[in-house]
Amino acid sequence: MGQATMTDVDTSKINLGPCKITHGGEELGRTEGDTVFRFTTEYQTEATEEDGDIMDIVINHNGEVEMPNIYTDPASLAKNIPWANLTTGANGGDLLEVGSAIGTVMNDYAEPLVIHPLAKNDADKSADIVIPSAYPMPDTLEMTHSRTGKRVNNMRFKAQKDTNGNYFTIGDNDIVSKPVASVESGTYSAAQTVELTSATSSATIYYTTDGTEPTTSSTEYTEAITVDSPQEIRAFATAADMVDSEVVTYYYTGSLT
Repeated sequence: MGQATMTDVDTSKINLGPCKITHGGEELGRTEGDTVFRFTTEYQTEATEEDGDIMDIVINHNGEVEMPNIYTDPASLAKNIPWANLTTGANGGDLLEVGSAIGTVMNDYAEPLVIHPLAKNDADKSADIVIPSAYPMPDTLEMTHSRTGKRVNNMRFKAQKDTNGNYFTIGDNDIVSKPVASVESGTYSAAQTVELTSATSSATIYYTTDGTEPTTSSTEYTEAITVDSPQEIRAFATAADMVDSEVVTYYYTGSLT
């Protein structure tokens, strides 16, 4: 019997080297050490009473990204500590004020997160990991001051399902641009006419006005929305062969008459 042979290594299937991470389209910084995307599945084991057959039933999924960011200037830190206040200091430089976050709902800061290997050019998305909805979970901020020490911001993000039920995609894809309202959230004395647009020309926008999460079963945006009473508009955009945008929320208060 002849010796078994293997096909040549296909290097196009191997992704090496560091990566670039963006959250909400904004690059997060430079890393030192491993950037890790971890997706875990939890099971519950059940045995049938009659014959003892074992069944492993999926009960939960968890997705997380860990990134040791060595950019620890105030503006970079603000990207991972969303409740902090980035302002101008006494001498004109950036100043980051970090207070308590107790009671903060971090899911409200969910935006698309993209992991792009630097070995690929920007237009080549064949190895991208896209988490359509990920929110920051600030972990440990180490500020080591020594001859060889450096500050490290251990950034952590948690994945949640998007409107299609997806936690992440791997491969050649792109994200639909999120809807933008023509009228910013705020308090108004007069009724407002709100138009929703997406920079993705092929996108379809779906929205709700009752505070519920929009889906493709929600109202499709086809004409401007008249806001003549306090209202919350939530919307997302979708397009064929692309990853759905994140959900955006606009609040309108006041008499609006």
